[in-house]
Amino acid sequence: MKKIVLIVVAVLVLAGGGFVFVKSRHKPPAPIVPPPEAAKQQPPAASTNTADKPQEPAQLSDGFVVSVLSVSKSNATEAIKMRLTNAGSTPLDVSPGKQFKLFGLTSKTERLPREVTENFAGTIPPNDKLEGSLYFDTLNDEESEVRFYPDLAQSTYLVVPLIPLPSDQQ
Repeated sequence: MKKIVLIVVAVLVLAGGGFVFVKSRHKPPAPIVPPPEAAKQQPPAASTNTADKPQEPAQLSDGFVVSVLSVSKSNATEAIKMRLTNAGSTPLDVSPGKQFKLFGLTSKTERLPREVTENFAGTIPPNDKLEGSLYFDTLNDEESEVRFYPDLAQSTYLVVPLIPLPSDQQ
């Protein structure tokens, strides 16, 4: 019986010693070295394919600033009151009835406004603004977004966040 106990103790000691041996041979993780300045992540290059890709507001050279003043949605109509501001140095021609589209994210359906308030089109002089409302037929049971096309001859657009300005900024 003493021999069995000694053998069990010896196996346990050897197993524990082997564990320590394996543990002591394990290499510590390599230190984290920051990449050199040249290898740091550069901003992504501008894509040459602009079809169906939104254009960031900072990249709009036209001077348009689009502000949403209010949004109202029913089963049949989505009404969006907005302000177009010319932040550029040259007059801007605007045709909201053609430049804004309601786009269904699932069906890929595009809808032009069915109605635009009077005097919400024309030329905006530098540092001036134009306000009006657009009325779209609602895309039911589907998420949608409003897209603004600054230049109708190109496929680039800006997604207009439908978040109204706070009342103190209107």
